[in-house]
Amino acid sequence: MIIINDFAAVVGGVEKIAIIEAAGLAERGHRVTMVVGHGEPASELAEAGVSVRDTGQLTTLGDPNRLRAAARGIWNRKSAALVRELAGRADSERAVVHVHGFTKVLSASVIRAAVDSGLPVVATLHDYFATCPNGAFFIYPRGEIWHLTPLSARCVATNCDARGYSHKLWRVARSAVQQRFGAMPARLSDFITPSRFAADILKPFLPAHARVHILPNPVPEPKMTPVEVSRNGAFVFVGRLQRDKGPVTFAQAARAAQVPAVFVGAGEEAGAVSRAYPDAELMGWLNSAGVRSTIRTARAVISASLLYETQGLTPLEAAAHGVPAVVSDVSAARETVVDGVTGMWFRSGDVDDLAEKLTTLDREPELASRLGGAAYQRFWSAQWDLPTHLDQLEGIYRAALRL
Repeated sequence: MIIINDFAAVVGGVEKIAIIEAAGLAERGHRVTMVVGHGEPASELAEAGVSVRDTGQLTTLGDPNRLRAAARGIWNRKSAALVRELAGRADSERAVVHVHGFTKVLSASVIRAAVDSGLPVVATLHDYFATCPNGAFFIYPRGEIWHLTPLSARCVATNCDARGYSHKLWRVARSAVQQRFGAMPARLSDFITPSRFAADILKPFLPAHARVHILPNPVPEPKMTPVEVSRNGAFVFVGRLQRDKGPVTFAQAARAAQVPAVFVGAGEEAGAVSRAYPDAELMGWLNSAGVRSTIRTARAVISASLLYETQGLTPLEAAAHGVPAVVSDVSAARETVVDGVTGMWFRSGDVDDLAEKLTTLDREPELASRLGGAAYQRFWSAQWDLPTHLDQLEGIYRAALRL
């Protein structure tokens, strides 16, 4: 088993899933090698017996040599050579190459090397980079969902990038090379998305012959007594404090509703959040236990993302504790929240609509309690655990191997 990911340690959700899967598969007896580009490997990889091969390179954004970074970000020869070496020594009847993140260090060259090896290649699409140059179908300067055809003339002419138009043009070049020479997505037959919502967005841009597997990310929360949310007062936001995640929308709505607001996370919008609601509590990043403890003090959690996303984890983590969620109606998080049953939807970016939902939950504790109880029952009636996730992943590998 060859698992490919930019980073060897957890720096975000992509890495968390790649590392959990690699370690879990190794503990089940699979021989797993992980190809990474940057970072000290997470301890759980060594503990599980995962072999980590590191190209030892800087990230595209972190490399001070900008010309080298730009070229290597489009096509990384060193990482491709490493994949070719490992694939050449793998058991052609049993080995699968599983690609997670590749856009920050490794580049699409690793996908081309894997495809050329003849081994089955499976790609988990944690974002929309398989087709969209900026990976989000989002026009960052305007804060709007993107409805353009990727790499069309209008797409190329539109400044949709958070870092400016020159960076957008570089991403266009990278995406064109990825599709023309990197074999992504045209020559892959198996894709994994964590939600049907994300699959529906991506399918029109994937090969007609491709199998698109829906495999939700595991949510390894301990089963505890459900929270009595009617006794809680705060509304909690967990995530990066960046514009596309909607933290200011929540801050403005919480101030208008005159309800306590707690933010777990950090980012460039922290100052804007404080200005929008000076009484909001900004806790910064917390460890898993700290996040869990904070969620259990909430009347509801808020997912205000302006982006599609591919799966909303915070609403699921909250549901595991009997806490309802209020989520944006354009985000994949809505797939795990039944509006009016286990939580509420609000119109994306609409401060007034979100404020109305917060006011309702604040004034009607019995409603919050009913929604939270339903969320708890729905979460624990499904199977979000890691063993179930790994069972399904092994089934996808067998399909790719035609076993």
